[in-house]
Amino acid sequence: MRDMTQLTPSMEDYLEAILELSEREDVVRVTDIATRLKIAKASVTQALNNLKDLKLVTQDRYGPVWLTDKGRAYATAVRRRHRVLLHFLTEVLGVDPRTAERDACQMEHSISSTTLEHLLAFLEAHTYIKPGTEMANWRSPAKKEPARRDEPAVGERAKKSPPEPGG
Repeated sequence: MRDMTQLTPSMEDYLEAILELSEREDVVRVTDIATRLKIAKASVTQALNNLKDLKLVTQDRYGPVWLTDKGRAYATAVRRRHRVLLHFLTEVLGVDPRTAERDACQMEHSISSTTLEHLLAFLEAHTYIKPGTEMANWRSPAKKEPARRDEPAVGERAKKSPPEPGG
């Protein structure tokens, strides 16, 4: 059996997709996962076999897919990393949501837990998020509002032009 630290980014994406689908649907099927990740059902089946070997998911032949407790914990951690990074990219740096989503999805697989905790502490210290906010369950607000009352609107700090030389 592989060690948890050896999960590939793709395997982490499967876990995150299964978690999010399971929160919206009564059951998660191979077809749902394939549609969500925009890949072939055969690829999903192969990945699920690997995740079953790691005891992260269960599935009866041709049946629905369920996260094990271990799989749910891992998927929740992946989603937390994703949401912290997405929040930082959109709310602090002012990156457009589409680009931020794509970048957060790539970054979530390589950021260390130490760096993530420091980033979260930064976001809390600078009131971009309320201290103690559970980022695994956080959803980006539909309407963007300033994170701080004394700060410009979301991303405006990042979008301002640098000062003129000598000005």
